[in-house]
Amino acid sequence: MKEINGLGKLFLYGIVLNDALPEFYGRADVCVVPSYNETFGMVAVEAMMCGCPVIASNTGGLKDVVKNGYSGFLIEVGNDLLFSIYLRLLIENKQLREWMGLNAAVWSKMNFSKEATYSRYPLIYSDNNAHEHYMEQTITFHFKNIKSLIRDDFEAFDELKDISTSQHTICSNKKFVIKIFKEKMCSQSSLLPYLKPAEVTHSSEELYNRSIFFETFNRAPKILNKSKNPNVIVYERLEFANKKISSDNITELILSLKKFGLKHNNLKDKHYIKRLKELYENDTQKGYSKYLQLGNELNSCVTGEINSNHRIHPQLEIKYLYKFYIKQKNIFQKEYLKNLTQISQMILSLNFIEDKIYLSHGALYDEHILMKEGDLYLIDFETARYTIGESDYAQWIVNNYIWNNNNSNYEEVICLSQKLVKGRNAFKLLLIWQIAEIMYRIIRIHTYERKYYANQNKYISYIEKIALYLKSN
Repeated sequence: MKEINGLGKLFLYGIVLNDALPEFYGRADVCVVPSYNETFGMVAVEAMMCGCPVIASNTGGLKDVVKNGYSGFLIEVGNDLLFSIYLRLLIENKQLREWMGLNAAVWSKMNFSKEATYSRYPLIYSDNNAHEHYMEQTITFHFKNIKSLIRDDFEAFDELKDISTSQHTICSNKKFVIKIFKEKMCSQSSLLPYLKPAEVTHSSEELYNRSIFFETFNRAPKILNKSKNPNVIVYERLEFANKKISSDNITELILSLKKFGLKHNNLKDKHYIKRLKELYENDTQKGYSKYLQLGNELNSCVTGEINSNHRIHPQLEIKYLYKFYIKQKNIFQKEYLKNLTQISQMILSLNFIEDKIYLSHGALYDEHILMKEGDLYLIDFETARYTIGESDYAQWIVNNYIWNNNNSNYEEVICLSQKLVKGRNAFKLLLIWQIAEIMYRIIRIHTYERKYYANQNKYISYIEKIALYLKSN
């Protein structure tokens, strides 16, 4: 082993933290579990969840975990020769390996995901209503806590339903929504290397402060009640904007956010842009931490909190994605690596683009856009930040015209982008923000989640066209 290790063919990582496991599984071509006995086979399940085919011993729980010939292969216990034959088969047959990897992700999600597991619990109990009873008890517990926290007598309190979609507890009825804030991982935490977990979390108090800060925003739901300790707010219930939102609607919404930000903006734009430009031109080891520090300074202007670690400028974001992920050749296949390298280098060859610093919502997804009497409102300001250029427009375009849209049209998006913003620099930054957003998603998906794997060619081809457009114009 020492001799093989010296040749660079063996890597012994020692203890690997749980949070890092998806990256290891995601990088692997195949996972081998040659156990003599296994009660269940958690490693095999974890590998398949990350789209990695498994070769395992036909023993214990592994017989049920691995679907032989579909998500991997089951081999007679101790048959080293057969293990090596099937291992070589998968290593040398890329098409078979990728097909089994996709099957493994589907198979494991159908049988071993939380949703699949939870759905079986009611069947375990003789009482068919066991699951409903458990949910009822959980909701009742939340409501009792909420009642004691906000000490207010709301009408029809007992009609509240638990509508939690994240780690925060969210309850609502026809009139209002109650939200209890908890500590939350920063949205960039999965792509922030060299930082301890404690450095990429938002405290519940910070998230609460951000929502309270936006209480006066004319496009936010009205807060009816708030409790500082613990951090709870009650706000009016609005309808989801489930109809198609026009570019005029979204422009009006984003402009109102910018105007609100300008009222609270005590930034010296030139000072921050000068520092960003220096980071863009100088490639030092401390550059990334300085970038995060600058982001914290900018975002402290919003609520006074500093632990934000959010994106500020798309060219700098692409620089660090390229440096920390794309240049790591063992993450991507050759064709992906080549294309992403070319796209990154095209963007990084452009002059640093300067523009105004705007207040951004930061996560403009459909569930954050609500409606009241025909007007659009924004909700969930936990991710609000100051950014250079039009990051909100980019988020909206990516979500509605590119991501999961099989009819996405490159020329259509270029025309829409020109329509939404004024000025050449704003237009360029909007396009680069789109590239940064898609590149960020590709890296996150490829490294950690392995979803939409088949669509990566489409996304990479799309951002390559935008990069070529920027380079030639």
